[in-house]
Order: sequence, then structure tokens, then C-alpha cells
Amino acid sequence: MNINPLFLGFIPKANHINQTTNNNFSTNLLNGNFTNLMPLSKDTVSFGEARKKGTLSSSKKDIEVIPERKVRKSSSSEKQINHAERTSLKLTQALFKESEYAFNKFKLILSDAFPDVTVIDIDNENAKDMMLRELTNNQDKPVVLITARRKHPASISEKMAQGHLRSKKAARENIHDLIGARIIVSGTSTKEGEYVLDRLTEAVKKGRFQIKHVKNHLQENPSLNYVTRKRLDKFVADNRRINGISSCKYTDEPRDSGYLAIHLITDDIEDGFSAEIQIMGHDVEKFKELEDICYKCHAGKGVAKKYQPLQELFKPLQQNPQLKSDFIEYTKRAYAYERLKPDHGEKELMEHLKIPSDLKIPKELDFNNLAKIKARIDRTAK
Repeated sequence: MNINPLFLGFIPKANHINQTTNNNFSTNLLNGNFTNLMPLSKDTVSFGEARKKGTLSSSKKDIEVIPERKVRKSSSSEKQINHAERTSLKLTQALFKESEYAFNKFKLILSDAFPDVTVIDIDNENAKDMMLRELTNNQDKPVVLITARRKHPASISEKMAQGHLRSKKAARENIHDLIGARIIVSGTSTKEGEYVLDRLTEAVKKGRFQIKHVKNHLQENPSLNYVTRKRLDKFVADNRRINGISSCKYTDEPRDSGYLAIHLITDDIEDGFSAEIQIMGHDVEKFKELEDICYKCHAGKGVAKKYQPLQELFKPLQQNPQLKSDFIEYTKRAYAYERLKPDHGEKELMEHLKIPSDLKIPKELDFNNLAKIKARIDRTAK
């Protein structure tokens, strides 16, 4: 099912377009027509370029060709934020607004690639009901859910501070998830992941976008992989063959948290905005929502005020390196547990991994307890 995007502010008299016209418009947009309707691609406010060396460029001449088996180990320490360098909210709000056209086009591309799954904007006021309906309707399909989102101004500010970025141009060139989507696969085998790669390869063949970077967030156990190494190599090779030998690079990027997903970075969707596509399992996706908050609590990143009770529980980790190390190991095992759940619909399998006996972690930091606290906060918070 295609999503009809909201082109308010970009397209005159959009409310007078009937369904047939709208479908034709979608086709033309996907094929790159109607360029006169696109918003200005240049910055209207100048804030200077990034102050530090090492910022990346998305131009083809600057794309580094790296070995297929290069491994980049990421850690929490890389993501510390200098809050004094936060970008002005006015700038990030403008960047958020300017991403709307590219975001709507991105949703259309995904709808075309996966016609039997609705692409849901998570900021839609009916998103939760829509997601529940999709999970019910698609439980026997390789892909059970596709969600899309734009990074909000406050999050953009954090990311820009983290990368020492001071202008909208620098943000578009260096932050590749200003718009993004999650493709949630249904089972624990590699068949579902292979199906997703096949559909995305078809989109590349049609010229909808190019994949310029494949990041495999994996663990040592190959049974946790969404696709085999051989199949992922083929996906990278196909993209290189279609778009040029150096147009797609690949890295293994295991995280200390054990996070399990495949991230794909596209080229320019529109107006300098690339997009990130995340592929992950259903139970991994549910756990990641909880783990993201836990990570922010023990890494000293900002969390929503309503989650302060959770933040208090993690204060001991900030003074105890061994406790923090044990909790990260617990998180890694929990991701593996979620990835291998055979049937996420059975009530007894909805539990998260309990604290392993060999890890010295306070019982209040059991993920099941943390999930209950989060659920209670979400129910009562206004």
C-alpha cells in the first residue's frame, strides 16, 4: 500500500488532487520529475563549516573504498556530547522543516519497494494503532512492519554537537539519519533478511536511490546474523555493479552493547538529505526502545524528563566501571536472546533476559523490571 505524503507548503492546491492524479504524481516524483516544486536546496542561514578536521564529505570523490572485511568497533565513549556546542534550535528547526520533501519521497520509495506493507510515519497521531494493525495483518509475511521518521530538532542538535557541526550544510553532509526507516522482519531465519535485500536491490536497479554504505552491527555468533556473509557480500557487489565499483562500501561494526541490525545508508534522496534504513528483528526492535533509554541513562546523555526515575537507577554505574561493564555484557546477551526468540506472539516469550548469575548487577536493573517502570511511566505521563 502506498502512503500519500503530505506535500503542504510544497505543492499548490494539493487538496484538489484526486486519487488518480495523486498516483500519477507519485510515479513522477519517484522518477525525479517536477523539480520545480522542490524546496530550495541551498542554505538560507550561514553558520560556517565544521570547526574540527575529520568531518566526512558525501561527494563521490571523497568516498573511501575500504576492504570488505574491515571491522570498526564502536563504543559508548565515542558518543559523548559537548553540550556547550549544541546548535541553535532555530537552525535545527529549519533543517527539520527542509527535510520534509525528501522524507515524503523516501516513504514513497519504500512503499514502491514493499507494496504489501504500509510505511508508517511514527509521528502520525494514529501511528500506534496503525502499527498494531500491521503486526496483525503481516504476521505471516517476511516483513511485519515498516516505520519511518525524521530526526527531531532536539536530536539533531545533539548529533551536531557530537560531530562538531555548525551549519545546515555540514549536517546534511555528515548526519545520514536525518530521515530514516526501520524494516522489521518477522522470523529468526535468514530468509526474511534476504527478502528485504532483494526488494531493496530492485529499488536500486530502478534508480530510486543508491546504497553507499552497508554497516553490519553483529556479534560473534553467526546464528544471530540476519543474512549470511555470502548474501551480504552479494548485496554489496550488486550495488557496486549497478552504480560503479566504488559506490558502495561495507563495514562490520560490532557495538559493545551487542546491538544486532543492518544499517544501510543511501545517497542523496533529495535536497542533500541521505537516509538510513535499519533492518532488524521484531523482538530486537522492541528491546532496542528500552535499551536506548538505558544507554542514555548510563552514558550521561539527555533523556526525557519523565524517565528521571530510570536515570536514578543508573547512577551507580557512573561511579563503578566494573558494574557498568557487567551491565553492557548483560545488554549484549539480552540482544542475542531477543534475536533468537522463536515466536514473539507467545506471552511466555515476551520476557526479557533475566540477569545472568555470573554478572554482579543489582536486581532493580533487570530488564524486566526496567521495562515495567518504563511502561508505567509511559501510561501515566501526559
